[in-house]
Order: sequence, then structure tokens, then C-alpha cells
Amino acid sequence: MNRSKLPRRLAVVGVAIGLALFPIWWSAITFNWFHLPTPEEPKLMSLLEDTMFTLCPPLVLEVLASGSTGYAVPLFIWVVAALLNGVLYYCIGLAVVALGVRVASRRATINKQAQPG
Repeated sequence: MNRSKLPRRLAVVGVAIGLALFPIWWSAITFNWFHLPTPEEPKLMSLLEDTMFTLCPPLVLEVLASGSTGYAVPLFIWVVAALLNGVLYYCIGLAVVALGVRVASRRATINKQAQPG
């Protein structure tokens, strides 16, 4: 059986994406890049939030840390979300590999039936 490296590589990418988004988000909130005293949210901030939750869906866990005033709990939850993102990307990689194997076996069956003899 040929083992694919795709799920493992996607898991590493998922964890890396989750961990890379934390400093971006933290610095955007800390340094107030978008100058947010207005009631409307800038489009760039909205795009950043949408990108974060699209690439790292486990960040929904962040609501657990919304009442925390320190840095330890949000950081811990972010690390947990990054690890869960790795698991999610691993499952996506397994699904892609399984679909690829299924398509390859169907093609082999069709080619076998198409041969004369």
C-alpha cells in the first residue's frame, strides 16, 4: 500500500497557519492599525477577520477567552485552536487522498473494460 504524505503535510500547514495568524491578529488589536474609534468596521479589518475564520475555523474557541483580562488564556486557546486546525487539515488531506484513490481505481476499471480481448 502506498502511503500518501499529503495529509501529514496539510496538518503541518494547518498548524502553521493557525500559529501565524496569532501575531497578526494580536498586533492588529494592540497597535490599532485601522484606527477603530468609529462605529463602522473598516473593510480591511473585516477581510482580516473573515480570512482568519476561513483558514482556521477552530478560532471559534476564541469566544471562551473573551472575558479574560490576561494574556495566558487567549494564548492557550489560540494554541489549542492551531492544533485543532492541524487535525482539521489532516482530515481534509485524508479525504482528498481517498477521493484520488477512488478516481484512480475507477479509471483503471474503465480502461480494463475498454481493452479488447
